[in-house]
Amino acid sequence: MIQVHESIRETGPGKNWEVTRENLWIVQTPQVFRKELIRKAYDSAPHENFTDDATVLETLGEKIHLVEGNPENIKITRPSDLRCAEAILAYSASQE
Repeated sequence: MIQVHESIRETGPGKNWEVTRENLWIVQTPQVFRKELIRKAYDSAPHENFTDDATVLETLGEKIHLVEGNPENIKITRPSDLRCAEAILAYSASQE
């Protein structure tokens, strides 16, 4: 998990408001769980649009333990993410 540093706003019909970020964290992947638990969770979870494995596991009532993450562990989903990853790798190589 990484602490949120950006300013956050929530929106509703025709309005928006500030959200306090002090209790907000970014969840990173990969996430690690005992194989038998995560399989059971996926087998028994209702078919919803889960955004991560931890949310699926919570359907079994399991407690999720968070650990500090690394901001360089980025998720690559868009072309711009790939460029960021290339820059991180190039910088890391230059430091060796």
